[in-house]
Amino acid sequence: MHMIRGFSGRTVCLQMALLFFVQSPSCGSQKSKNSSTGTGQTQQSSFPKEATQMKGQWGGQGISMDVGDDGATVEFDCARGTITDQIVLDANGKFVAKGFYLREHPGPTRQDEDVKGKPATYSGSVHDQTMALEIVLEGNERAGAYSLTRGKSGRIRKCA
Repeated sequence: MHMIRGFSGRTVCLQMALLFFVQSPSCGSQKSKNSSTGTGQTQQSSFPKEATQMKGQWGGQGISMDVGDDGATVEFDCARGTITDQIVLDANGKFVAKGFYLREHPGPTRQDEDVKGKPATYSGSVHDQTMALEIVLEGNERAGAYSLTRGKSGRIRKCA
């Protein structure tokens, strides 16, 4: 067995293990939302930054979405929608929000026609400047899947 400056390898391993498992009284006693970057600096949680990044115009083929602080308005080729929940990204950039989806048709709106729409779930993910969005209506009816880009206006052709 090798000797390291008068200590056996087992002794050194035991000391290292004890150092690893024994913490000073201040360790873990303070909860913080900051995380260390390894350079002596702290980095704020990315949640507030990502939440504010959602706000603004998003668009794609057949869809235009304007995201505000408390939800969003959405225009489609032959429909429109509202997201009534605040869109908040989780740690993986995913979100789920409730709202409504209303199919449109050519011609005038009839007096007895629904103007609010069906309850819908808007879910998706955001990576960099791109959003993948899926809309599922009450009753598990899929209304569509879209790719949107931040800062772009949508390419919409209203049904005629």
